[in-house]
Amino acid sequence: MNRLIWKSGSVLFLFMLHLNLLCQPASLLPKSTAYFDSLDNRIATIQKQIPRLKQTHDISLFHLQRELDHTLFIKEYEQYVVDENLFKAKDIVELRLERARLRKDQYSVDFYNRYKDKVY
Repeated sequence: MNRLIWKSGSVLFLFMLHLNLLCQPASLLPKSTAYFDSLDNRIATIQKQIPRLKQTHDISLFHLQRELDHTLFIKEYEQYVVDENLFKAKDIVELRLERARLRKDQYSVDFYNRYKDKVY
């Protein structure tokens, strides 16, 4: 009897272990306050770096401005999702996607397309 219970328990444990290996837990919930705080901190950090890069005419300024643009977009998008205003979220994705296509910025087009797939 004990062997049967031990075997069934180990099978259940292995089954649960297998399920945990197939999925990856999210590090932060998208709706948590910590998530928005980390976005705010990232935006503040990038905004502090931009004037210095403008003065030195650094080539990484373009990449930093794009990162700021993406971070501001993520914050706005996630706020609309939290507020369950999915039509506005869809509109900002389409607007940003169109701007990226006009700039011929393929990295940003791919970035916004991933969010477009999420909202549809």
